[in-house]
Amino acid sequence: MYKGHKGLCALRHWGALLAVLLLAAGSMQAQNNNFTESPYTRFGLGRLGDRATIAGHSMGGLGIGLRHGSYINAANPASYSAVDSMTFIFDLAASSGVTWYAEGGKSDNRTMGNLEYITLLFPLGKSLGMSAGILPYSAAGYQFGSVAQVDGGTTEYTRKYLGSGNLNELYLGIGVNPIKNLSIGANASFLFGRFTHSRQVIFTTEAPYNPVHVNILQLKAPKFDFGLQYDLSLGKERSLVFGAVYSPSVKLHSDYTRLKNQVQGAVIVESETQEHLKGTDYYSLPDVFGFGVSYTQTNKLLLGADLQYSKWSDAKFYKSECEYQDRFRLALGGEIIPDVNGVGMWKKVRYRFGLHGENSYMKVPTKGNAFKGYNIVGAIVGMGIPLNDRRSFLNISLEYDRLIPKSGMVTENALKLTLGLTFNESWFKKLKVN
Repeated sequence: MYKGHKGLCALRHWGALLAVLLLAAGSMQAQNNNFTESPYTRFGLGRLGDRATIAGHSMGGLGIGLRHGSYINAANPASYSAVDSMTFIFDLAASSGVTWYAEGGKSDNRTMGNLEYITLLFPLGKSLGMSAGILPYSAAGYQFGSVAQVDGGTTEYTRKYLGSGNLNELYLGIGVNPIKNLSIGANASFLFGRFTHSRQVIFTTEAPYNPVHVNILQLKAPKFDFGLQYDLSLGKERSLVFGAVYSPSVKLHSDYTRLKNQVQGAVIVESETQEHLKGTDYYSLPDVFGFGVSYTQTNKLLLGADLQYSKWSDAKFYKSECEYQDRFRLALGGEIIPDVNGVGMWKKVRYRFGLHGENSYMKVPTKGNAFKGYNIVGAIVGMGIPLNDRRSFLNISLEYDRLIPKSGMVTENALKLTLGLTFNESWFKKLKVN
């Protein structure tokens, strides 16, 4: 009988996957991954992500009370301890979609698409798991403008607004089950990102130059998240899981530059730095609290609810053009498996569904210098289709989001398709040769 070198095998695979994560982090930073095309992302840090992998996201963004040995759940690091002691999970997803905009009888649409995340999870011992990955924290992407006339004349000019950028989260976390039914965990993350916003005036007549104002913001900081879960057994195959998470406020190290460029044609003929500052006193993220609960009937049914509160009213944003307000996010969802031991693939499919709703973390300026917020609601359905090994899954989700503003603001409707792969491999089993 021959026993494989478990530790060496794990180290080799871990090194390869760590390299993949670092390459993905560099790629996401370089290409400004675009999961939004919204004019509202001109303000603040843009559209916030939900930190859920595709299984939790397909259930409305569940994560705080979600505890499952086959899912990676970075939303609550206490869940890592549920991983099977003989398995290694690798999960990634990408998305594509379209958003429709309407305002004052006018409409437009934009396409979007990006790599959503890459994560992995593996055991370190009995009731001890570790996860690593890269997740989107927020993203900005927009392009819009207006046409006006020069005061006292007939010359027309166009105001054009462009922006892109993202804030990413590269994390490493651990979860442990120190006493029966109770699990605790923590993530240590590195936040990094870059945002570029520009305002341009383009004259219809010949002009010596057109002014372009550009703001470039680079952010980075360490970040920590803490979580716990309590698994209450209701019998042989039923359980309730109660979860809680806390993320302390973060001071972001910023590098901010404000430029005024003079452009002739497509060439910058002059560039002037009007402001440049660095430090940790200009931008910050808020304290975040979350509570969740889920009900599980093993291999048959999962139902859950999450509530998250973010104290954005305490956040800092240098020379902000908007006002910040506290944010609440509610997620409801579940999963049904018709017959995990049944004949035929469709009986083994995991059918997922969810709803979510939140208020904006900022109030944006509108006509008349009034600041107004908005709400976002969404519905999502998805499937986890088992592959040949019955441990790995092809994941599909279809999501509809609606941004509901106050009167006189832009309305958004979005439809997004996400495809993901969850590889669940028994890399830590001992090899045997008879």
